[in-house]
Amino acid sequence: MQECREQVEKGGRAWFFRARKVELAREALAATERGHAIASKVADEASASTRDAERAAESLRAEAKTQADTCARLPATETLKQQLVAVDAELDQLERRLTELRARLDALEKEVITDARVVAATLTKCYVGDQLDGQSFDALIVDEISMALPPLLFVAARLARRRVILVGDFKQLPPIVRSDNEVTNERLRQDAFHLAGIAQDLEPTDHSALTRLRTQRRMLRPIADAARHISYGPKDLADHPEVLQRPQPDWLTFLPPNALVVIDTADLHCWCGRQAGSLSRFNLYSAQIAAELAAMAAAAIPRPDPTVARQIGIVTPYAAQRRLLSRLVQALDLTAWVDVGTVHTFQGGEAQLIIFDSVLDKPYWTARLCNPNQSKEVRRDLNVALTRARSKFLLVGSSEWLNRHAKPTSGLGQLWHYMKDHADLVSAHDLVEAGFAGRVADDRPHAYRVPVQSESAVQEILDETTFFERFATDLREASESVVGLVPFFGEYRWPTVEPLLRAALERRVEVTLVTPLPKEAENKSYVEQAIRSLQQLGAVVVASTGLHGKDIVIDSRIHYTGSLNWASHRGRAEIMHRTENSKYAGMVLEYLQARHIWSAGGQGNQPRTCPRGHAVQVVNQSQRMRPWDKQPMKLGCAEYQHTDCKYLVDINQRPPFLEPPRCSIDQRTKYRRVRRGRGEVWECPKHPKECERFKVVLGDP
Repeated sequence: MQECREQVEKGGRAWFFRARKVELAREALAATERGHAIASKVADEASASTRDAERAAESLRAEAKTQADTCARLPATETLKQQLVAVDAELDQLERRLTELRARLDALEKEVITDARVVAATLTKCYVGDQLDGQSFDALIVDEISMALPPLLFVAARLARRRVILVGDFKQLPPIVRSDNEVTNERLRQDAFHLAGIAQDLEPTDHSALTRLRTQRRMLRPIADAARHISYGPKDLADHPEVLQRPQPDWLTFLPPNALVVIDTADLHCWCGRQAGSLSRFNLYSAQIAAELAAMAAAAIPRPDPTVARQIGIVTPYAAQRRLLSRLVQALDLTAWVDVGTVHTFQGGEAQLIIFDSVLDKPYWTARLCNPNQSKEVRRDLNVALTRARSKFLLVGSSEWLNRHAKPTSGLGQLWHYMKDHADLVSAHDLVEAGFAGRVADDRPHAYRVPVQSESAVQEILDETTFFERFATDLREASESVVGLVPFFGEYRWPTVEPLLRAALERRVEVTLVTPLPKEAENKSYVEQAIRSLQQLGAVVVASTGLHGKDIVIDSRIHYTGSLNWASHRGRAEIMHRTENSKYAGMVLEYLQARHIWSAGGQGNQPRTCPRGHAVQVVNQSQRMRPWDKQPMKLGCAEYQHTDCKYLVDINQRPPFLEPPRCSIDQRTKYRRVRRGRGEVWECPKHPKECERFKVVLGDP
């Protein structure tokens, strides 16, 4: 029995060892097969690398041969050096000849100036260049001295032997000085009249050096009366008889006969914005009306001689609006007929028709023009704008806004209340939007015509029917981007617009829409569903407050603006203006800060939130901003009214990081927060100089 048990155990051990050998053999076989597979893969990769290397070498050999062939056709280095020596000698000779000619020209200029009875120059020329060095004149006359810096008058006065005559109007613009120094402002921002004691507090003194202008020959009486009301006295600047007998030009007959006209934009529901960086104001809809008024006037004027002063001027108080108007006038090919400028750039000029674009409208309720504390300075501005007009002065503005905010104690308020009593008031809708097409389609030879681009007019005014036909075509042809302001999503119109945007998104067109919060809409659930559907398709939809326009820009080329809400319109007599010009549309996108709005909205199903997880909205600030704040559009918590969340940052601020950024070199090392100056930055600990730093913003981890 014991022997049997020992034999069984011995046989079991033998079986176990044989089974283990088999298992090890199988593992060895599998390892061998894996090794063969890896070796085969390595061989294939080596073979591929070898082929890639051979192709690269062949490409290099081909390029080397091409370069060698090119070099073989070039002259030898020594030959080129000899040619360069000859060319340098010729250039030296030409340079000496040019120097001689410049010297002769300078001598001729001085000779001409010496023999001339009258020499015209700018104040700057009195100290820049040497043409006037050593010259002297019996009399020196300086014009527009209210804007001249006093030191420049002294520099110019040194050229006079007997008399200096200074001409200007201390009731017009003072010198422009950009300085925070009190002494500088006290000395340089005052005009020469006040510094010399000839005028005090914008009123003349009995100074013996003052000779007053008693008669004006420029303006028709109603315009001169308006200027007398806001700046001069009722007995100042009597009208010359030729002014009283002068008729208005025939091409102004499309306007009321009164020389003073208010073009009322209240029915258009324009909106006003501020340009980032400068806070200068702009109004897209108002700019369209002003430019179209100019086009209607130009339609009856043959193309003028470029050397002749233009008969139409568009004046605005704001530099941002001037840039917008200038671009729009260029897009409409109106530059031969129309001058555009701010009040400051127009001083010294004149035109038969002056269109004054006041710009001001909702959501803002304050403005320098309506500040009683700055009434005197504003009246100087408005005096310049008024007195540029010879035959007709048009004030473009909203009667609703002006009645509410332009009080009689302010500069603009004085002009507005005078215009209400003495000017004809015409609706911009009735005059421009209803009459533009017929006016500019007149068949007068060589007169202004709206230019054509892409087989359509650059500027069109469209009603409900014509607008949606054109709009649908533009959306179907969109290939890059659609950026739009949407006041409402309407159940009548949106179902016809949504498929067009859906198709654009399917073509990978970038769609960005800005709309009020859904809870502010009467059809809240419908709006929420519309927004959700757009976001699921990849559109960026951003909530906003203070952006009340109906503007839309397609492919950075076509701009629509007007009173018609393209996402909810239903049966009202409203209008859209279509402008096709890439430079103008690009400026509109810049003013709207479209790229920052797109970033603020997140992407598709990942909308941006505040640090507490609430939705965010774009805020077009209408309240008084802090002096150092130059960004009017902010990004704030949409629930700030219901929570204590105070999240409010510049719209161009980057979104918060979800996690610390990583090193751009090794892609692994996490950034750390480091204090720099008064704040913190994200900095790479391994490569602090090579990797980009990021300013820490609210919401970062």
